[in-house]
Amino acid sequence: MRNFRKHQGDQFLIRIAARQKISQVLVASICLTLLASWGCGGDRKPLVAVAGQATYAGGEWPMPGTITFTPAETTGSLPARPGSARFAVDGKFVVGSYKPGDGLMPGNYHVSISCIDPIDFSKPREELEFVPADFRAEDLVIEAGQDAVELKYDIPKKK
Repeated sequence: MRNFRKHQGDQFLIRIAARQKISQVLVASICLTLLASWGCGGDRKPLVAVAGQATYAGGEWPMPGTITFTPAETTGSLPARPGSARFAVDGKFVVGSYKPGDGLMPGNYHVSISCIDPIDFSKPREELEFVPADFRAEDLVIEAGQDAVELKYDIPKKK
């Protein structure tokens, strides 16, 4: 009887040891998987910092506005991602694509600038917009790995 109990006790200890080993291997596998996924740069994107100033006929804007960067063409296999920034009356802006201020993905962008008078919405949008309808900013090209970009725009007053 003692041998039987001893045998059962040995088997019990062997099962516990095996379960502990399996648990250790499982935990180690999960940790390695997490570390590998973090190391692959899953959240890192090849964004390039873009900032600048848009002046209104060489001076300040009558009110805050927005500058948008619409992808015209992407570079390689990178995703097309628009960017934008708000500017205060001084015209200074920092562009963001995924979050404010994070920059632009490499690619070619159409640039548009808007500053609308929100006071009187009874008028058509064209009359409320301070940027002339015929104003076109030059397209912007962002190259992968390039240094930060500093932009300057001077928008003329409407005639």
